Amino acid sequence: MLTYYKGEGMNYFVKKYKGIKPVFRGGDTNYNSIEATVKYVEYCLDIIDINKLLLVETDFDTKWDLRYCLERAESKRDWHVKHPNFETGRAAILMGTVRNLPRKHMEQAHKEKFRK
Repeated sequence: MLTYYKGEGMNYFVKKYKGIKPVFRGGDTNYNSIEATVKYVEYCLDIIDINKLLLVETDFDTKWDLRYCLERAESKRDWHVKHPNFETGRAAILMGTVRNLPRKHMEQAHKEKFRK
């Protein structure tokens, strides 16, 4: 099991969920072309990682930022479940496949913490 800390893992989520978002101008994206199942799995993995970071953080400001990111990720995950392109069976297979794979941002945090 990886040991998480305040470094890269936390910064990754803050940039992803609190960063400046581009303005959607319509364009090429169609509502029905959204990969709801894949995005659902992505947000589920983010929720798992954020919960692990919340268990080890002691700084109040850091926990506050992570709680905000967790709330956003859960909201996005719930939206994708309601999408017409969402497939429950495929989501379960994908989650089982990728759940234990190392994620790059958490791997980097682990390496930096134990660097001699």
